Amino acid sequence: MPLTNFYVEKYDGYADIVEIKKSNDELFDNKGKITPVFSKAIQQIIDYIDNALYYGDSKRLSEKLKFSFLKPKGILIIGRRDSNIERIKNLGYYFHNIEIITYDDVLDRGETILNHLQNKKRKKK
Repeated sequence: MPLTNFYVEKYDGYADIVEIKKSNDELFDNKGKITPVFSKAIQQIIDYIDNALYYGDSKRLSEKLKFSFLKPKGILIIGRRDSNIERIKNLGYYFHNIEIITYDDVLDRGETILNHLQNKKRKKK
C-alpha cells in the first residue's frame, strides 16, 4: 500500500506523478536482486503513467485537475541509499522516464538548496 501518490504541476502547466513509499523499504535483497516491495512500487508508477497517458487528453479531467499530462515523468521516493548508489543510478538507464529517489537523496537535495539560498543571501549583504 502506498504512503501516498500525487501529481506535481510543473512550470509549464503539465504534471508529473510522485509515488512515496516508506523510508525503511528495502530496494535490493542480500543477493542484489530487486525486492518485491520495490518491484511493486515500480509497477505502480508505471501504471500511473499509463493511466495519465491514456486519460491525459481528456479535457474534462484536465479541467478538474487544473493541469494536463504530456509525457509525465514518474518520481518514486523509496528506501535508503545504503551501499546501492550505483545500482540505483543504473536503474535510470532502464527506466528513463522514472526517477528513483531515496530519502537520503531528498535530504541531500534539500541541504543543497538551503546552502545555495544561504550563500545567495550572504552575497547580497
